[in-house]
Amino acid sequence: MQDFELPDFYMPWPARLNPNLEGARLHSKAWAYTVGILGSSDDAVWDEKTFDKMDFAAFAAATHPDAPAPELDLITDWYIWGWFVDDYFAQAFEVGNADIGEAKAYLSRLLSFMPKDLSTPTPDAENPAEYALADLWPRTAPTMSEQWRQRFVEHIQIMSEASLRELFNKDKNQERILDPIEYIKVRRIISGMIWSADLVEHSLAAEIPPDIYDKRPIRVLNDIFCDTVGIRNDIISYQKDIDEGRVNNCVMVAEHFLNTSIQEAVNLVNDLVTSRLYQFEHTMTMELQPLLDEHGLDGEARQRVLLYVKALRDWMAGDLEWETRPGGRYLPAESEQDEAQLVTKHLNTALARVGLSPTAMGLRVRTYNHISFQTVGEITLPEFYMPFSTGLNPHLEEGRRSSKEWAYEIGMLGLPGISIWDEQKFDAIDAAWMCALIYPNAPKALYVLTTKCNVWGFYLDDYFTKRYLMTRDLVGGKVFLARLLVLNSSDCAPLLMPTDPLERGLIDLGQRMAASLSAETAQQMRCILVEILESWVWELNNQIQNRIPDPIDYIETRINTYGCGFMVLLNDNNKTPPEVYDTPIMHSLYNTAGGVIAFTNDIISYQKEMEYEGIVSNGVLVTQHFLDCDLVQAVEIFNNLIAARVHEFEYIIATELPGLCDEFNLDTSDRQKLFGYVEQLQFLMSGLLKWYLGTSCHKESEFRRDPSPRNLFNIPIALDSSAPAEAQKQLVGILNGLGTSAAKICTPSSKTGEGSIQSIPTEKAILSKQLVGILNGLGTSAAKICTPSSKTDESSIQSIPTENAESIISSKQFLGGPTGLGTSTARISSSIGAEDLGSE
Repeated sequence: MQDFELPDFYMPWPARLNPNLEGARLHSKAWAYTVGILGSSDDAVWDEKTFDKMDFAAFAAATHPDAPAPELDLITDWYIWGWFVDDYFAQAFEVGNADIGEAKAYLSRLLSFMPKDLSTPTPDAENPAEYALADLWPRTAPTMSEQWRQRFVEHIQIMSEASLRELFNKDKNQERILDPIEYIKVRRIISGMIWSADLVEHSLAAEIPPDIYDKRPIRVLNDIFCDTVGIRNDIISYQKDIDEGRVNNCVMVAEHFLNTSIQEAVNLVNDLVTSRLYQFEHTMTMELQPLLDEHGLDGEARQRVLLYVKALRDWMAGDLEWETRPGGRYLPAESEQDEAQLVTKHLNTALARVGLSPTAMGLRVRTYNHISFQTVGEITLPEFYMPFSTGLNPHLEEGRRSSKEWAYEIGMLGLPGISIWDEQKFDAIDAAWMCALIYPNAPKALYVLTTKCNVWGFYLDDYFTKRYLMTRDLVGGKVFLARLLVLNSSDCAPLLMPTDPLERGLIDLGQRMAASLSAETAQQMRCILVEILESWVWELNNQIQNRIPDPIDYIETRINTYGCGFMVLLNDNNKTPPEVYDTPIMHSLYNTAGGVIAFTNDIISYQKEMEYEGIVSNGVLVTQHFLDCDLVQAVEIFNNLIAARVHEFEYIIATELPGLCDEFNLDTSDRQKLFGYVEQLQFLMSGLLKWYLGTSCHKESEFRRDPSPRNLFNIPIALDSSAPAEAQKQLVGILNGLGTSAAKICTPSSKTGEGSIQSIPTEKAILSKQLVGILNGLGTSAAKICTPSSKTDESSIQSIPTENAESIISSKQFLGGPTGLGTSTARISSSIGAEDLGSE
């Protein structure tokens, strides 16, 4: 008997039941006997009564209501196999002293029955799980692409590795309860839900095109699908988990971390599920369509994607009804009649869940009711837990001198109307001191390069915040980021001529890195910068919509918006062997350190972001909103989360890293490189904390002193006459990635005198003559910028003051307005005569 009441579960879509249920029931039981899942004395996990009670066919029918009968049979068999392996693994390897070697061998053999190349021979089956796979894979793989097969097997492999890691941790420390962030990540993997999403594609022949599978909208929908089902299951199966001795259940994690009652923990976990479903609705309606437009998917591909998303909704709705039926796998029967009750009748109540409970409505309202630029005052900083220390690079003064000279050379300092910094602002940030703390052992040349890179990063952050976040300029922000992405795409001759300090700085740094770093590292730097800039479009859309992010979405995106990968890679050691650094343990180590530095910044810069910048994407604010608590409580809870991440970092080093070294048989040299990488992460955390507490750039006296009036943003965007021929023929496309627009800029007309093109202010000063289409969607669209007409006297194109920029685009020329929050489609006519230009 559980000690809490089940909350009202939010489910905005009704559950339905596949009409082929009875046929699937008959087939699945016969199949289970055939492969030995039932009737085998040696490997028995269930008897027939238990099998019937769990009613896997009803589960498949509820979660795949539109699957044809043969597909429903196949999907049911897969789910039986999945639950059998899960229960058998717990029975064989988690009871008593766990044998990690045997567990690893068991899981490894399962993968050998699912070759990507169907002509590859498989071993002889030796147990029910293997006999089942020997039957399932030939029925599944032939109708799907090779990419899908590889992804399907990779997902099962990731689940297997997570199970082994969980087993290892349980063997080492059975009482260890994970922190909330680590738990969500682990739960997403071991739940097997991403594998279920693969089966959704198969069941309806709705395979997602490979080009968009890893893009943010699809990735977020898949993650929410995994989180919603897994976390909600933790509420429903809480008593079962407790009875089996499991301590890592989301309810218990919340109860332990917040030191609250079990009922309050249950309600909080349910709020998290509701928040994830809100994010699913938001992504589905606001982010998905622009993704399809950006990649130019044809009608058939679009139909597959939309069918897949609808099927995920059906899956979540059906699963909720199956899990909450009395007498099923998780909840006890309320009467003898319930023992024989089929899920069919229970599904008839599904429509009652479509709606918002008072709690869910409150969470929805709080998501959008934040008032920006409120006075919060200087907050009392908590005591930050930091067990690591750092040194100071001996080349600090050289870094200060050379970085300031470089800032003047690039134009970040000393250009009235262009530079947004003065020397006082530059000195207050003191990027050279920060780099001396986080790279204490870097040689002089590398240290100076990292200092300049971070100066550029600080300037970029300040400029983007002031120019686009604070003004909520979606179109301008996307065009600005798109140009940076074009300039970032190659270390060769730039595709565009630089027109402002950031663009000039990016080209200069790209050339310096190409000369100083390996080609592989330089390419990794470019990829990381793409991730950073794309994540800023997510931040810009939140700002425009006045939408406080979902907690999990915020936590997982914050590492990118902060630029953690950029900082780590700047002083990266030689990673050999590379496969070691691509393991879940090393990924966890990096993400943990990245979270510590990014979340700490959220506390330090809270006053600045709330009062001066009006930012909604801040971890303390997200905590306040989600928990509906005051600022003092939010800071305390968020700081506890940071401390928990540091403890997780310590735990990985102490317990998991030695085993990783042994697993890969690392020699002394490779172990030194590995621990050198770990030490660099420690320097990063401790050095940045010291810099946060010592710099004055986050103090009110400094952030309220704006050295550059906001009406001085006159950054030209026109191509210079000295641009290479390649740049004058393109941009043909700017990065088909998430959150970044593809911009197509044509060449000047053959009748145009190229040398007469003048600088044009950036702020909405892209003339309608030149702008055929701006950014068709949420952070992922094409900006096609055409040339002046051959009838236009280009010498008459004058600079247009920022404050009058709105008048450039008339209602006559504006053919298409915003299509939704944060996803404006602006189509501006290109028919404007020379007389219109002159009138400006």
